[in-house]
Order: sequence, then structure tokens, then C-alpha cells
Amino acid sequence: YYPVFISDNSRLEHIKEQVANGQQIIEVEHLPHEEYLWTSMPYSGSVWEERYKLFYGLPVELDFVELTYDEMA
Repeated sequence: YYPVFISDNSRLEHIKEQVANGQQIIEVEHLPHEEYLWTSMPYSGSVWEERYKLFYGLPVELDFVELTYDEMA
């Protein structure tokens, strides 16, 4: 799970940078090995999106946009 940990931390830092830059639409990357994880992606409109924002202290008015693997490369 070390690669997941590193990617999750990197993803959160990227989200916080976008918030600090005043962006309202936030690009969220997938984590590696998602087939072994539960609710690893805070999909827009889901309860997990709301909980993700609350847990990390992010503004609730943010909109998350999922980046596909092709867009991440």
C-alpha cells in the first residue's frame, strides 16, 4: 500500500494547491491499485465527495472532476 499512500498524499497536495489558487473546479487523479481500495475516488455528487471535503477541511462548494488515466499520463 505504499504506492497508494504516496499517490494519495500527492493527490491531496495537488487539490490543496488548486484551492489555494482560487480554482473552484478541482481535478482529482485516480489512485493506483483501486481494485483493492474502498471508495478511493470522491466522485462528484456522491456522499463520499462530501465526506472527503469535510475530512480534509476543503470548501464544500468545490466541484471535483475525475481525470482519466490517459489525462494523467
